Amino acid sequence: MHKEEYARLVIVTDKELARLSKAVQAIFQQVTSNRLAVPTASGCATVALNLIALRQNPKKPNPKVCKSGRDFRRDLKVERPEVASMVSFAAHPGVQVVRQEWLREQQELLERIDQTLDNIDWLLARLVPQESYRDPIRQIAACAQQAWEKTNGGRAPKAKNKDDPLCRFVVEALKLIEQQKSAATVSAVLRERRRKRRDKMSN
Repeated sequence: MHKEEYARLVIVTDKELARLSKAVQAIFQQVTSNRLAVPTASGCATVALNLIALRQNPKKPNPKVCKSGRDFRRDLKVERPEVASMVSFAAHPGVQVVRQEWLREQQELLERIDQTLDNIDWLLARLVPQESYRDPIRQIAACAQQAWEKTNGGRAPKAKNKDDPLCRFVVEALKLIEQQKSAATVSAVLRERRRKRRDKMSN
């Protein structure tokens, strides 16, 4: 999990962070097997910050905005070849343009079309983030595994069945940010990601 991938504006007091860190530590103590150590206070604080970010800034992409952006981009790309063709033809040494103002206007139009297409691509990439970014279940699971790994020499629970430590942790952590998900739902979400990876590898 990369910091830049989950970077958000988080407003938190020391008191709130301490309270949530203790709650996270209690969950780790409850679900961690005897073969692994409970993450350190620093690891628990990192998970707590992640939970606060999810609570304060839930990522809910607006499907209407994204669809409008894609539609506009598609229409703009259809218009571009005609404008580019006129500019290329008018700029040919053997062609005399009566209205230089018209040519400059078309050249500027082509530049603005290209700039707008780039801007739309930039916006869509952020309005429609990667699934792992906007999905609290996967994000919490990844953060918890990282905390376990740092304390246990790279080892962390991997199993995603509903009674396994990872799923149990996510279920309880979600409650801290007032999200109720069953263990079966959490397990299904985490296992679905693994199934998609297998499908991609087999194709």
